[in-house]
Amino acid sequence: MAKWAAAMEMLLLVVVAAAAVAVVVAQAPPPPPQCDPGLLSPCAAPIFFGTAPSASCCSSLKAQ
Repeated sequence: MAKWAAAMEMLLLVVVAAAAVAVVVAQAPPPPPQCDPGLLSPCAAPIFFGTAPSASCCSSLKAQ
């Protein structure tokens, strides 16, 4: 009888551990979106020289 109780206790421990791992994995944040610096080339002048950003610069920033 003691072996059966020990086996059930171990099974319960394994089930609880598996459930905990599943919860942690399910709550992992999604990977961050990828940024393509090449698409930000219209923003070079505003960044380096302080000029007003163009419409293409603003749309590129919003898209990224």
